[in-house]
Amino acid sequence: ALGDSAASLVARSPLCPTLVSLDLSDTAAGDPGLRELASTPMPSLRRLDLSRATPGTVGLRALSTAPWVPTLTYLRLDSVSLSEADLAGDLLAGAHHLTDLHLAQTGLTDDALARLTDASRITTLDLRGTSVTDASVDTLAALSNLRHLDLCDTAVTEEAAQALRARLGDGVEVIHRAAMNYEGYGEYWEEGTYEEESEEWED
Repeated sequence: ALGDSAASLVARSPLCPTLVSLDLSDTAAGDPGLRELASTPMPSLRRLDLSRATPGTVGLRALSTAPWVPTLTYLRLDSVSLSEADLAGDLLAGAHHLTDLHLAQTGLTDDALARLTDASRITTLDLRGTSVTDASVDTLAALSNLRHLDLCDTAVTEEAAQALRARLGDGVEVIHRAAMNYEGYGEYWEEGTYEEESEEWED
């Protein structure tokens, strides 16, 4: 499988300054590759997908300090471990321009989610299978541009989800099913299907 060698090739490519989208999902990209990418100037980068890659603490910490993270608009980290609240929080706090954030099955906690203080641009937030609880309701309610929120298979109660729907208003879709099967729901979140809907919302 592609891994750190692929990340290194990207980092050393003369095309890096013009790279807009980088997809390393389902690769073995780990700490060495991410460290090299994080130190590479990529001023045009707007989309990053590391879903099911294998970065550890060192790689994620390097990523949180990358100079191009604040300009990302799309970040997907599905199934990447973000259980360390400080580390995940640093990463999220630095991504000021995100509109699409996908963190399914990452182990994200309430404390880390609370670091989304400058994430007012977010329209799409996928928290399926994370460790967020009712304690995150205030954080989520403060996302003024939110249009789609997935809380399936989290510790958020139905009562809290209903209260959140009321606070966010009719224009926001909040999906909450505590027993939702992650694999069974995945078809809706296939990239092509979801991006089409995201474009409609932007219009």
